[in-house]
Formats: sequence, structure tokens, C-alpha cells
Amino acid sequence: MKKDEFLLQLRDHMKTLSVSEEGIGEHIERFEAYFAPMSEDECEQAIQTMGGIEGVLASLEAFYGVGETDSAENDRMAGEEQPSEKTLVFEEAVTDEPPTAEKQPAEPKRGAAFWTLFVLTLPLTIGAYAAMNVLFASLIVLLSLCIGALAAATALTALSGTALSLVGIVYGTVKLFTYLPTGLYELGLGLLLLGATLTVSILLYNAAIRLLPIAIRRCASVCGRANRAVFAALKGGEQV
Repeated sequence: MKKDEFLLQLRDHMKTLSVSEEGIGEHIERFEAYFAPMSEDECEQAIQTMGGIEGVLASLEAFYGVGETDSAENDRMAGEEQPSEKTLVFEEAVTDEPPTAEKQPAEPKRGAAFWTLFVLTLPLTIGAYAAMNVLFASLIVLLSLCIGALAAATALTALSGTALSLVGIVYGTVKLFTYLPTGLYELGLGLLLLGATLTVSILLYNAAIRLLPIAIRRCASVCGRANRAVFAALKGGEQV
């Protein structure tokens, strides 16, 4: 049953129980607040869990004393004082359980054997650690030098190739007016050299500005992870 249909039937039936408009409004508001955080499917499931509209109506009739005999009502009134107002109370299902704190693993206990082995292998550990960092540092320096070399090669290629291609283009253009085949040959050679110069210069430039810096960053990242792994191992195998 849909939520709106449920509330409408509930309101109509409460009117037949001679419940005041104020009381009806309070009950409807409580059910609406109960259904507010739920989706439509969850509302239907909650209504079904409460026994549907029939179950809720039966609870209402029992709550407002519909079907009770006069003697039972008199006995009940004689035994206890009746409250001035009746309030329909229903318990909201608690679905979310408080999160439980996860148990932290106990720190590993290090005995004399551990510290003895640690001290004995310390020179080897320091040597391996230093060799690793020297290797990474050398690789980074080498890559940095390659960037400088490629930048210089880019400039040299662009200057020399442009100069040679211009010589060929100018010489070929002049020869067009004296000896056409030679002029066309020299002009085409100059243009071809210009295109090759641009291609090689662009490749060298991208290698120096884009490719090698990425390689340096990756190398530095690997070096950092390796250092953190070494420190974690020395501290007792903590995760990096």
C-alpha cells in the first residue's frame, strides 16, 4: 500500500472513531515524520511490517476502546484514573546500529633477538639504503642533463637546419631564372630540409620539455615510496 493511500484511509477511519481533528492531525503528523526519511518502497515495507492498514486500524480501535463492554470499561475506570488525552504511540524501527570501534592490532613486541639482529645488520641496511638513494639521485641527475642536452640539440638543429634550408631555397629561386632544372632541384631540396628541420626540432623539444620531466617525477615518486617502505619495515612492518 502506498503511503498517501495509507494516510488517507487512516484519517477517514479515525473520524469514525470520534477522534478530534486535533488528535487526528497529531497522529497523521507522527506517521508522516516516521515515513519522511524513507523511500516509497521502504514506506510500503514499513506499512506491511505494521500489519498494513488493517493492523493499524485494529490498534486504533483497541486504543480508543471500540468493542469494549460497559462493565469492562467501568472496571478499568474504577481501577485507574483515565488520562485527559490519549496518544497513539508507535516505536520506530531502528535500522542503523552504532558503529563499533575497530580493534587496533597490538604493537609487536621486540625482544633481545630482534635488537641483536637489527644492530648486526645495520651496516648492511645503511649501505643498501645509501646505494638505493645514490642510484635514484644519479638517475635524476642524468635525466636532468639529458634535458639540457636535448634543449641545446633543439636550438642547434633549428638554427643550422633553417640556415641550410634558406640557402637552398634562395639558391634554387635564383637558379630558376638561369637554369630551371637546377633551380627546381635546389628549391625542392631546401624545402625538404626545412620540413625535416621542423620535424626533428619538434620531436627534440617535446622530449626535453614533456617526456623527460615526466620520467624525473616518476623516478622521484618511486624513490619516495621506497624510502617510506624502508622506514615502515624498520618500525615493524607498518603499511605505507
